[in-house]
Amino acid sequence: MKVFSSNKLPTYQVIGRKLRIHWDEQEVVTDEGASWSYEEACVPVTADRSTIIEAIIATKYPTPGSEFAALQNGPETVAEHQAMRDLAKSLCDMDAIKAKHERASLFERQLNDYTAAVARLAQYKLSEGLPEITEMQDGEQMVDEEGMPVFDEDGPVHEQVEAVIRPAIEPLEPTVEETTYDEDGNALTQTVANPLIVKDEAERAAAQAVIDATPDEVKEF
Repeated sequence: MKVFSSNKLPTYQVIGRKLRIHWDEQEVVTDEGASWSYEEACVPVTADRSTIIEAIIATKYPTPGSEFAALQNGPETVAEHQAMRDLAKSLCDMDAIKAKHERASLFERQLNDYTAAVARLAQYKLSEGLPEITEMQDGEQMVDEEGMPVFDEDGPVHEQVEAVIRPAIEPLEPTVEETTYDEDGNALTQTVANPLIVKDEAERAAAQAVIDATPDEVKEF
């Protein structure tokens, strides 16, 4: 299948659960700039060597009939078919395909981890809470001294009232009282760091560590 791209494409490209194989690169120059065309075969990333070879051959011979005809129409078409099969075998570099798949899988995992870490840090800190957010909204329509609705060039004029968009969330207490009991059943109460805050800060630190360790190419994706 012929495909076009504004950027050069690699021989092996893993997108989701599909492996795309490109060959026969041709530069296409127009008034709008340069682009590139390729022949492309698309198979599942788990496809074996035989399946990949047949998928590449099918881009030239899409049906069994067309492939059979090529083998029956004389030496020239037989040679073309053999050349296509040789090309398919040369493109089926399983070591390179496996390496590409592993890199794509690693990239996907890093992207998922990075996205989750960014979302975790976006949550408010339990030790700080959140302030109330308000905005001015239209209330009842205003009336004049005679009790008539007031209008301007944009339509009805309303009273402006302050509305709460998000209520405040109070920060948690930094410490709590914790009671434990000794072997004799005597209660011992002590002040400890709030475990919810401790857990929140630990998760935030872990998320920040993921972000710091994420390659720039993943962050910029």
